[in-house]
Amino acid sequence: MKKIKMLFIMGPSGAGKSYVAMNLMKKYPNEFHILQQCTTRPKRIDENNNYIWLTETGYKLLEKSLICRVKKTFFPSMYGTIPNFSKDKINIVVVNKEGLIDFKLSKIKDSINCDYKVIGIFADNKILSEELEKRNRTEEFIKQELFDTNEMVNIKFQNDRNEKILTDIYGYLQEVNYIN
Repeated sequence: MKKIKMLFIMGPSGAGKSYVAMNLMKKYPNEFHILQQCTTRPKRIDENNNYIWLTETGYKLLEKSLICRVKKTFFPSMYGTIPNFSKDKINIVVVNKEGLIDFKLSKIKDSINCDYKVIGIFADNKILSEELEKRNRTEEFIKQELFDTNEMVNIKFQNDRNEKILTDIYGYLQEVNYIN
């Protein structure tokens, strides 16, 4: 049986995780598939990502079928990922520590035959500072996200907001025989 391949992208708020996920899929459409995410938080101004926005009631109806669930412990909202796996592509999930732990402990992970890599996306302090205000995050929160990411990733990549990060990630995945 062919293993489902997963690529978890972690990093602090505003480091460019969604940017990397969307652009990996655009640049290498035959290799990557982004798993759909849902949240109960309001949509941000000028936000263009892969979320489905739900009410809390809607989230609770779906919760048992979601992976990488994040409840209201760190955020005022809830998050989750719909497990619409592709068997032929690498499935990308943007995730934080709580979501990754939820996946590792989930029955879904045990019921599917999967392999996964966890990469960290980092940005310089200027970019992160700009994003703090947009995302209503504190410096302490970002420091905790940085610590959590450092603790859980296989490899780290610097996001300078250009295509180099995409080729670097693709090269890494080839190097570890994750891409044929």
